[in-house]
Amino acid sequence: SDPKDNFDQLKADVSKILEEKSQLQELEDLERKINKLKQTGQDNAVTLAELYKTATDLCVVLSKNHSKLSYLERAVQLSKHDDQMLATAYSSLATYYRKVGQYPAALQYLDKALVIHVRLNDDDSRVDTHLAMGTVHSQLGRHD
Repeated sequence: SDPKDNFDQLKADVSKILEEKSQLQELEDLERKINKLKQTGQDNAVTLAELYKTATDLCVVLSKNHSKLSYLERAVQLSKHDDQMLATAYSSLATYYRKVGQYPAALQYLDKALVIHVRLNDDDSRVDTHLAMGTVHSQLGRHD
């Protein structure tokens, strides 16, 4: 194979690793800020909500870029205080499980997301979740 192609691939791999390291550092910094605010009693709801949202979003981005389940599980933990973010984290977990062929797990997380969307009267997200469920059922060969 061409040495230039190998070098370009190595450069791309290193760049990806450095990006992930930077995103992980950002996530750890956010988690430290959240814990510090809680410990010092300065945890005003708006500030904490914003920090949690940013941390959750970062976990979802990291999971998409690096296909790592641990980031999505972390997103669920970070979003437990906000139903809308929790539903998004569940939907992202469902997508992950669907992509790796674990359809029952995907349906389980879509069900969890759907319960939240119904409770929040979020019709758009409810429709999206039903469509995703249809896709998974189709992949299971359930077309009725």
